[in-house]
Amino acid sequence: MNKLYTLLLLLPALAMAQIKFEKGYFIDNKNVRTDCLIRDIDWKDTPTSFEYKLSNDSATESKTQNDVVAFSVGDNTYISATVAMDMSSDWTGKLTTNRNPIFENVRIFMKLMADGRHKLYRYDKNEMVRFFFATENQPVKQLIYKKFLVDNDRITATQKNNTFRQQLLTDVRCEGQTTKADVEQLDYTNKDLIGYFNKVNGCNGSLAVKQKEEKEATKKGGFRLKGSVFLGQHSLAFDHPRLTSHDFGSKVYVSLGAEGEYILPIWNNKWSVMGEASFVSFNDEQTTDAGDNYKVKLGYILFSVGFRHYMFLSDNAKLFLNAVLNYHAIRKSSIIEYSDLDDLYSPYSFSPNSITPGLGMGVNYHMIDIELRYDIKGNPTPYPAIDYEYNNIKLIGRFKFL
Repeated sequence: MNKLYTLLLLLPALAMAQIKFEKGYFIDNKNVRTDCLIRDIDWKDTPTSFEYKLSNDSATESKTQNDVVAFSVGDNTYISATVAMDMSSDWTGKLTTNRNPIFENVRIFMKLMADGRHKLYRYDKNEMVRFFFATENQPVKQLIYKKFLVDNDRITATQKNNTFRQQLLTDVRCEGQTTKADVEQLDYTNKDLIGYFNKVNGCNGSLAVKQKEEKEATKKGGFRLKGSVFLGQHSLAFDHPRLTSHDFGSKVYVSLGAEGEYILPIWNNKWSVMGEASFVSFNDEQTTDAGDNYKVKLGYILFSVGFRHYMFLSDNAKLFLNAVLNYHAIRKSSIIEYSDLDDLYSPYSFSPNSITPGLGMGVNYHMIDIELRYDIKGNPTPYPAIDYEYNNIKLIGRFKFL
């Protein structure tokens, strides 16, 4: 168990260690561009600063939103500007009856979401999301969207100030083609706003080569379905303080299963949650020199759930670490039988389920996983008077279908 706790404590440090400095640049307040290496941590919230190096061997330095007008790393570009931003709370429990924005002048970084003559930016902080836009003739302004409460006949309902639709119809449009119908169904979301800006910029002949909508889609995680083959070795022993004890030893087994994995959209897709199912059995019968006979029939469906952390070696190869909890759904027919030369004793029934922790490490190459996993020693069949020990180490091969 101490190994599991140690791994859980080390995983965040390992994740940060894998976040590399990537090629990028920043432009300072005097419009001087500096090419450098920037630490790309795939910020969930809009950053207030960034770390950079002038070369691999140079010291790490940092810049804040007050020091630069823009920086770019990988596929992400941020600008810094002083804007009037609505500071109203988006939390349902803190909504008020005021439909008007509460503006405050702040200098912030904003992420470029759509490029061209009309630019779309996004700002995130905790659960607050704000979109901004700029045109060739206008500086950066917020697209206004606010939820507020309306109290009619003692019934309180949530309403929305969708001024952003009128702003788009007025300031972000393709002359002669954009209509009210194009904006009245738009929601205040990445998908709708990026799609609209790309459409308008394309109409105006200024659509950027890189489509932000496609980039963002690749960073929203993703689901993977894999078929699994298990080659394992497990052992079973039990000890009754008054009657008998026996060690069945180790057995090799092969089983099939399936794994579902969801890649989390944080830390450059290096974390995931996974769940895997397989069927395992342990059947044996042994007779001692003294004539005692022991028979075990153990079958269960093993459900494993946990977290996985990837460490990238190249575009196609990754190492990974797992920390899981294993749930054994044991079949009702699972028993241990014991008899000596004179009597057949009542069989010992297995408990209906148990939970044990497990640790794994492996490598992923293209669509194939190879993992070595150790399920920490547990007592999956805690009969009140008997101490059972069950160990399991296995090699798992997986092939990604989806």
